[in-house]
Formats: sequence, structure tokens, C-alpha cells
Amino acid sequence: MAPDSRRKLLRKIVSQQHDSDLDRGNLEISIPPEVVIEAISDDIVTSGAESSLTTATAAGAAEVMYRSIKVRIEFYLVDPSSGILFTNTGDLMTVHTETQMYPSSTRLWVPCMDNIHERCTWDLFYTVPACLGSFDSGMLLPLTVVSVGELQSLVVHPKDPARRVFRYVMTTATPACTLGFVVGPFTSAYTLDGSLLANGAEMGDGKEPTNGAAGSEEEEKDTDKNKGAEDVLQEDAADDQADEVMQSLDADDTQQQQQHEDGDGVAEGQEPSSESAEAAEAAAAEEQMMAEAKASHNSKLRKATVDAIRGVFAFTYPGLQEELETTCSFIPEALAFHSQEFGSYPYATYKVVFMEGLRVPVVTCASLTLLSIDFLHPRAVIEPVYETRRCLGLAIAQQWFGTYIVAETWSDYWLVSGLAGYVAGLFVRHNLGHNEYRYRLKRDMTRLCHADVNQRPISYAEQGPIMRADDVEFVGLKAAVVLHMLDRRMMKGGMSLGLHRIVPKILVAAMSGDLGASNAVGTTWFLKMCRKVSGVDLKTFADQWIFGTGCPVFHFSYAFNRKKLAVEITMHQESTNSKATAPWAKPQLFSGQMTARIREADGTPYEHILDIHEATKRFEVQFNTKYKRIRRSTKRFHKRQIEAAEAELSVNVEVLGGDDEEAYSNIALFGAEDEDEKREWRVVEWGEDDEESLASATFEWIRMDPDLEWSSVIHFEQPDFMWAAQLQKDRDVAAQLEAVDALQHLPSSAASTTLMRTVMDGRVFYRVRVDAALALARFARPSLGWIGLHHLAKIYANRYCIENSASNELLPKPNNFANVGEYFTQKAVLAALSN
Repeated sequence: MAPDSRRKLLRKIVSQQHDSDLDRGNLEISIPPEVVIEAISDDIVTSGAESSLTTATAAGAAEVMYRSIKVRIEFYLVDPSSGILFTNTGDLMTVHTETQMYPSSTRLWVPCMDNIHERCTWDLFYTVPACLGSFDSGMLLPLTVVSVGELQSLVVHPKDPARRVFRYVMTTATPACTLGFVVGPFTSAYTLDGSLLANGAEMGDGKEPTNGAAGSEEEEKDTDKNKGAEDVLQEDAADDQADEVMQSLDADDTQQQQQHEDGDGVAEGQEPSSESAEAAEAAAAEEQMMAEAKASHNSKLRKATVDAIRGVFAFTYPGLQEELETTCSFIPEALAFHSQEFGSYPYATYKVVFMEGLRVPVVTCASLTLLSIDFLHPRAVIEPVYETRRCLGLAIAQQWFGTYIVAETWSDYWLVSGLAGYVAGLFVRHNLGHNEYRYRLKRDMTRLCHADVNQRPISYAEQGPIMRADDVEFVGLKAAVVLHMLDRRMMKGGMSLGLHRIVPKILVAAMSGDLGASNAVGTTWFLKMCRKVSGVDLKTFADQWIFGTGCPVFHFSYAFNRKKLAVEITMHQESTNSKATAPWAKPQLFSGQMTARIREADGTPYEHILDIHEATKRFEVQFNTKYKRIRRSTKRFHKRQIEAAEAELSVNVEVLGGDDEEAYSNIALFGAEDEDEKREWRVVEWGEDDEESLASATFEWIRMDPDLEWSSVIHFEQPDFMWAAQLQKDRDVAAQLEAVDALQHLPSSAASTTLMRTVMDGRVFYRVRVDAALALARFARPSLGWIGLHHLAKIYANRYCIENSASNELLPKPNNFANVGEYFTQKAVLAALSN
């Protein structure tokens, strides 16, 4: 069946499914005959009704308007097993809803039109006991209701003074499936606003917290105003060190991002002249002034954006005030980023609650997010920071795509899920740095290739609700990666034609009503908009990645043709579904353009486009540099490498810090001059074992798909010394990860030396150093004389130990968590030693 016919059939079938869903689980009410329903006379018809009558008359079918009837439904929930959950953890009891961003759970606790296309405003009243506990136990904790919408009032129950009534109003029309609330003793509360962005810091201390319910919410004014303040005012030396840790998270990524964007900088073996150095300093000073002015302007914009929201609040249990502040301090930055880049926040307030008893780590409701208490962390614990920011950033993105903008049909669920993941990835790049974003993108693509076996397409005919947690995770993973690839395809026509132009248009269409009353976005409409903006035909891409299954598996090899001065690249393509057994997981042939980047002998990278339309093909890529061999095994070559390393070390002195032990923090320099040091560390240079093959190389290395435009498994055959050169000289994190992954499967003493130097280099992105340290464990084998174990032991002794002058023994250094990269690298070295 043709794709267009398939999509038409899909819309028809899913619409029928939605009609049948309306017939199940609804409450039918018979109107008694004694109830008189009056017709609306012409003189009291409202303007809206008059418009309806006029339209009906023009259509030739007269329609009589009647007064509306208000129906009051009294119901009880007895022992609910789902929909609403009661959690009792010690003396703390909470009640919360199992909200999901599709119709399924809300109908279990309230009679409603549980359909994603039925939107309305909500006026919600919650009557709860005023306190939890008893006078006999000596502990009374005020109960707080945190719900979707904005808190309008908090009053004592008129008939029972021991109970309180919370009233929340949701003024933005939203479907019932996005409703949610939680009741619990949330005495630790935190108000987040634009003041957290005043100094441009993303992880500052913030303002002094309020207690009880938070901020402008009225119950905040009545309960425990001084309890949280005592925790905040207790500062000691450990807190100061923790502040340095949290600030270094952003500083480290900023340096790494600058390292990635700067490129190679000074050519190998060249020293900058004094005139050029002065000009560079003047240009750098001017650039810094402009950057500071821009940062100040952006900070003011972000502050105004966050302050425009009526309230941003965070809640959790008693005694966790410090952890709450530390974990949530970046939320205003996330809200400001999404609001500025894509569109204003769609709700009046935003609330985050950390609690026990959730069956899933994150529950997203309209203007409310429930998270597992495991996400909370104090200042001194830095391991969960990255994962917490990623998960909470995704939950914030789902306020735009998931609750405000929904899928038109079940076959469009991938689009809403993917847009939330794509936007959250952009915030990771903004908040945690370009290297962290590239690292996560590379790893997500690898995960997708391993997971996309025997899986259904993310959009297909007769697609029903996605209920299983594994399916939800897979669709979210693949959809975000597919949108990244779509963005790269669109930018082939220009860097300004990517998804960053499409996402704001979707939100504008939602606010203007172009998406209909339900704010539903469909796959066909989305692809048409992408094609209109970029001018790129996306039909083949959609059939392969959206309506198709599997990921490509490429096998590349190369040969240099000296007569033609060309590199002959041979490609063979398979699919991850080549051995699939599911009837819907059929292997397919993927087509498109892939970039091959060759770094030639002069150090210049040249990019070539390979048009892939067949399962097997040989490409001839023209060689640009005059043919000459790279003689890596000569003393002259090693001398040039040392000189280039020294020049690079002087340029990056600020990054390296100037410590004595940082003298080892250069890949090419370490162990190359001092023979005693070389023997002690068992340094083996490339070419010492195989000079002939090394000397015959005509270029430094080749990279396939350097821009991560394909979610694919790429098996590329090139010598191990080329992978080592790629690891040493290519500053792209993805390139370094590819080199580490390749070298760990090509064991040799020289490869172990290269990985050892990578771990020792403090300028390398810490995740690459972690992977390199773990890879060294593979070189601890008898055939290599246990060189990997030797290198790991030497690294730990050199970087993380001090010598006791009295006993000449090595003792571990005191823990210093100020350098986040060194902390994670040290953990990886110890883990590798234990393996």
C-alpha cells in the first residue's frame, strides 16, 4: 500500500477507535420527565447562541436553543486500586493520582469525559484534614494539597474546623487526562523566581525559602515560617566546598564547550608571533565585553520571563529543605530557556513535588510534576546532578508538548513525545554544555540501534494506546533521535531552516487556534510544515524512520588508489532487523546522504558526500593533498609532536591550571622525552612494533558520519594507529568516543599507552576519560604483560596519591570535589582496577 493511502487509512481507523472509546466508561443520565427544559427566546439569546442560530438558519436547518442543565454527581471511591494511590511511609502518608498524558486513569477517580480532545477549564475543591498526626504522638504536620491550576483560596471548613478546603482553578483549557493532585505533609517548600537568574548563575543558592505551601499561595502565610530558615542559615566549610562543586559543573562544561568550538587553534609546531598575540588579546577583550553585555541582556530577559509566571514552587517532606533548594535551583533557567526559544509558558503556575510511593519516576500533569524523592540530592553529592537535570528538564518540556499540545491520534503520539525529548536535549546543551549534549546524543543513538529489533514503527495504522513502560521508553528514545536527524536533513538547505523554526510555529498555531480546540498536532501536518520551511522532500525519510522499522548497519572499508589519487570506500548495508522474527519488523534499505571526513597529511579535514541508495557500493573520493607518506616512526616526527604539544600546552595554560602534576596533562608530551619515565610507565609509541605499515599511511584518519546524521551501527575498518590519531587530535567528543570504542577491541601496548595518556589529560572531556579508563581494564591480559593494569595503577598513584616521606609509602590524597571531571575520572580508575 502506498504511504499516502496508508496514512489516510490510519486517520480513518484511529478516528473510529476514538468514537468507540467514547461509548465505553461514560456515565449515562436519564432526565426525569418532570424536569422542564425551557427554550431560549430570541430576546435573551446570547451573542454566542445567536451566532449559532444564524449559522444554522443559513444552512437551511432551523435549530432551537435550550437552557443548559447543571448536573451534580455524588460518588464515592471505596478501596481504589488504581487512579488514586495512598502511600504510607512511616509517619508520612500521601495521596496522589496516577496521571498519564493519555486517557486511562482520570476516569478511575472522577466522572469525566476522559478524552484527550475534550478540553475545558476546571474549578477544583479539595477538603482535607488540617494536620497529620495526633497530640498523643507529639507530632502534628500540616497537610498541603498541591494540584493542577492556581490556588485561589484556602479556608477552614465551615462545619468542621479540623479540616481545610483548598480551591484550585485551571484557567487554561486542558483535557481530563492531564489532571492530577497530591496531598501530603509537605512542610519543606521553596519559591523559585527570576532572582535565581539575577547573577546569571544556573546553580546559585537562590532566595531564602518559605515554608508550608509556598510563595503567593495563601496557605504559605499561615504555617511554619521559621522552620526552613534555620536550615538555610547553617553554613560551614563543607557547604562552601559544595558550592564550588556545583559551580564547577557549569564551568567545566563551558571550558569543554569552548575547547570543542575553538578547533585546532594554533597549527602544530607553530608559535604565535607577538603582534598576532597582541591582536588576539585585543580581539579577545572586545569579544569578552560583547559577551558580557549579551549575557547581561539575556539574564534580564530570562528574569522577566520567569517573573511573568505567577509562581514556581517546589515541595517535599520535612527535613529536606536544603536538598530541595539544591535540586530545583535550575528550574527557572529551564522555564526561561523554553519560553524564550519556543513560546511562553502555557499555564499560570508551575509546581514540582518530590515524594515517595510513585510507581514511575516522573508523573507529568498540567502545570504540575510529581517526581520520585530519589531525585533529591544535597550540595555535596554531585553524581545525580546530570541525570536529575535531564529528567526534570524533560518533565518541564512536557508542559509544552504532552499536556498543552497533544497528539491528534495514537499514531501521532511519537511526535509529541519526540518534540518534548528534542527540546529537552537542547536545554541539556544550553545548561550542561555542548560536549555533554554530543555525548548523550551519541549514546542514545547506540541504545536505539540495539533496541530497535523486532519493534513496531513509531507510527503505523491501527496503532492503539501505548501502555507498556518499555514501549513508552522506546518511542520516546527513537522519536527524539528521529527529530534530531530530521533537523540535520532540513539544515542541508541552510543552517536557519531547522526545527528551531518549526517548534515556535507549532506553539503559535496552538495559541492562535489553528490546531483546533484540542491543540492536537498530527504527523502529516507536521511534515508538510517542515517541507514548506526547508524545501526538502521528506517523504523517503518519513517512510524509513517514522513509518518503517529498524536501523541501518553499515560496514565500511577503504583502499588508497595511488594512480587515481583517490580513496576508494566500500560500503555494505544491513539492518538491525535482518534476523528479526516479528512479522512487522521487516528489514529495509535505508537511503540518504552520509558525510565522510578525511583528515589528510597536511592536517586539513576534507568532507565528501556519499549518496547511499544501494545495499553495496564503492565510492571514489578524490584526494586533495599531494601524495606523501606520513613517517610517524622517525625521531623527527616525534620531535615535531613534542613541539606541537608544548605549544598547545602554553596556549591552554589557563585550562590546565599550572599545577606541577598538570605537566603530565598532555597526550603527546607525556613519556616521550625522558627514557627513565618511559621505562617506568612502559610507554610504547606507535610504530615501534610495526614501522612498515605505519610509514605507508597516506592520511591521518577517516570518520564516517561525523555530524551524527544517522542513527546507525557503523563498522569501519582502519588501522589502530589511525584510531589513536583520531583520539589524540580530534576535539569532537563523538570522535573521541568512537576512537576509544575501537581501540579497546584492538589490544596492543601502544593502544594502552594512548588510552593512558587520554586519562591523564585533564583537558579531555571527563566522560571520554572515564570510558578510556574503563577500556584500559581490557588490556590487563597476560599476552600484553598486564600493561593495562600497570597503566591504571600508575595513573592512580600519580594523580590521586601522595608519598609519605617517612615510610616512602603512597597514601590516597584527601577528597577534593571541586574538580568534577577529576572526581568522575578517579571513580572510573578505581572501578577499572577492581575489574
